[in-house]
Amino acid sequence: MRTIHAESLSVYPSLVRLLSGKVQIADVQIQSPVISVRTDKKKPPAEEDIDTKIAVLLGSIASGSPGLEVSVRDGVLNLAAEGNATLTVKSIDVDIDFGRTSTEVTASGSTGFLKHIAIDIDVRTKDTAITRVALMVNAKEIDVIRTGRSFSRLQGRSLLSGRSSHISEEGMSRPFL
Repeated sequence: MRTIHAESLSVYPSLVRLLSGKVQIADVQIQSPVISVRTDKKKPPAEEDIDTKIAVLLGSIASGSPGLEVSVRDGVLNLAAEGNATLTVKSIDVDIDFGRTSTEVTASGSTGFLKHIAIDIDVRTKDTAITRVALMVNAKEIDVIRTGRSFSRLQGRSLLSGRSSHISEEGMSRPFL
């Protein structure tokens, strides 16, 4: 089940393309969206499926609208696995730049137990390959194992297996890929 609501959606055309008689969207701004997603506990999505879907979605948008910029301000994301508690990420800000050769995604927000969570994703446009993913988490006190288990239940996989992490007094930073 997925639901999406937003306070406002603004779409701006490319003035250069408009003057040449063509309509092309240059900028999309979404204010205060609330996205709720509930996953099926019995059949979690495979890691490859998620990566592929993100890459294909971003790649197809980039090839159809090169130069498009999308921004989201003050969003909320509610993630829930069947039978588990909901993870809510608030104060989400997202910037997506669909360039001609790559797409760059930067997103950040906060949860009840994390002061700050951010993710950066780069996707090559020509073959829709994800070339870089970085996840940064910052909290005063964090139970790494419990947090990893919470995220893995939502995703259906373990974030902590075989990966190294840096833990400091101020927080944790986890590089991926």
